[in-house]
Amino acid sequence: MGRRGVCQVSRRLVAPRFFPDNSFVLPYCAPNGRIDPSRDWFPTRGLFISARGTRTRLHADPWCSDALLCQIFGEKEFVMYDPSQGPYLSNAGKTVDVEAPDEELFPQFSLAHPIVHDRLDTSGAEVAPAQIQAI
Repeated sequence: MGRRGVCQVSRRLVAPRFFPDNSFVLPYCAPNGRIDPSRDWFPTRGLFISARGTRTRLHADPWCSDALLCQIFGEKEFVMYDPSQGPYLSNAGKTVDVEAPDEELFPQFSLAHPIVHDRLDTSGAEVAPAQIQAI
């Protein structure tokens, strides 16, 4: 679509009436500006909706907020690692793909032990505390 197409489509979008007037998920950042979580307000709320087959890679919430995960259709594998497992999960600025770990890049991944490994379905919810790495 390209930048021009995105600009044309974005002019036609209307936010639903229940959305806040500002601070949807990220704070505003001027062109060529910088966002600093120690200075700028980041909301601790957000709604992420994904389609069938979407996969979340191992990550810690970048806003250091707790998350509540709910599955409204089907199921999803849910894995959480304590921050102490970090040395086994990352190397040289890269994070392991827990479904297909590169044993050369992450030779100690087999030493990592998740604190939760579950299947999330429509009958429950999972809480992912801030600083926890999860998929």
